[in-house]
Amino acid sequence: MKKILIVAAVVGVFYLYPQFAHEFDVVNKEKNAMLRDDFKQLIMSKPPEQVILSVGKPDTTQQSGDTEYWNYHSATKDPITGKVDRSAQVVIEEGVVKKVNF
Repeated sequence: MKKILIVAAVVGVFYLYPQFAHEFDVVNKEKNAMLRDDFKQLIMSKPPEQVILSVGKPDTTQQSGDTEYWNYHSATKDPITGKVDRSAQVVIEEGVVKKVNF
């Protein structure tokens, strides 16, 4: 009986792990969220390779013509309210960051 309970517990942990891992990642990201100005200062006018080195890979990307849109979820926070932004959108044109939208 003990063995069955242990096996069930182990299987349950592995079954639920992706959900807990995702929630942990979101909470961890929010704890490490940068102020908007600090985020912008790290990446403005930089090429994509340097953006990745500075703030990591984007959570999602989109392309429209020659413009790329990179989205970072829970990576920044409002300096006035202290609330974490849902997303920071990095706009890449002509091979460098031209704008960041919060």
